[in-house]
Amino acid sequence: MANRFPEWFCKIPVSDITQIKINQLVNEFSKDKSPKTIRNYHGFLTAVSGTFHPNLRVSTILPQKVKNEPYTPSQIV
Repeated sequence: MANRFPEWFCKIPVSDITQIKINQLVNEFSKDKSPKTIRNYHGFLTAVSGTFHPNLRVSTILPQKVKNEPYTPSQIV
């Protein structure tokens, strides 16, 4: 999953990752990825950063979930 992050973000040392950089990453992902994908990437990033950079406090506002209406076939009479 780490190879799916942009090159500019992969070049940042873990100790230099800040809330601002995470916000930039989420904004970049918001252009062409679904909210669920962004949440998955964010979850992966926070899990890894929690292990290697435990002092980083992440409070990112993520895109709203998309509610899907289930398809119910209509009866043909």
